[in-house]
Amino acid sequence: MKKVFVTGMAMATLSGCASIDMQSYVDPQFRSTQYSSLMVEVAVTDLKAKTLIEERVCKQINLKLSSVQCIKAIDTFAPTREYDQQTWQQTFAKTGAQARLQIELLSQQRKVSHHTTTHTEPSYLSEQSSYSTPTTSYTSHSTAVRLVDTFKITLFDKGDQSKVMVATGAISAQHGMLNHNKTMASLISKRITKELLNKGLVK
Repeated sequence: MKKVFVTGMAMATLSGCASIDMQSYVDPQFRSTQYSSLMVEVAVTDLKAKTLIEERVCKQINLKLSSVQCIKAIDTFAPTREYDQQTWQQTFAKTGAQARLQIELLSQQRKVSHHTTTHTEPSYLSEQSSYSTPTTSYTSHSTAVRLVDTFKITLFDKGDQSKVMVATGAISAQHGMLNHNKTMASLISKRITKELLNKGLVK
């Protein structure tokens, strides 16, 4: 039997799969509380990611929860300024938001998995031969790389008061997707909107 070895790298495509896993907890004191206005704040130093995720979350909230007003933090709190507690509270109060939804991106890990597959095919077809047909074995090797981003989401009553809800989770996506930040923004925005609705925290 003749063996031919073929080695290749499995590349992620634009439609590569991505998933999100999240667990949340609502404080018993706020289980009957509903909000009609929220400020979304993404606590990261990357302004591109901050702007993108805040926009996506507010867009999703406006799409699915038409009665809830969503305010992007970057439109109220300039990244170039420092705010003391009093100034921050006054600025937040002017927005009319009843709560603040804070999103933190905690860490990113790179996970690599290796796969080996063997394929066997006949070298030629012979209907008249009484002998076994020679075969050729092809062994392919593939490597898949995924990025796992962990995050934390906290809903604060009146901006910086009591914690209403806390949630932690992770996003797993194929490395090499066209725009990793857009993938994260899309998954987080859809999941957190669904969670707020399922927990009865929005009107």
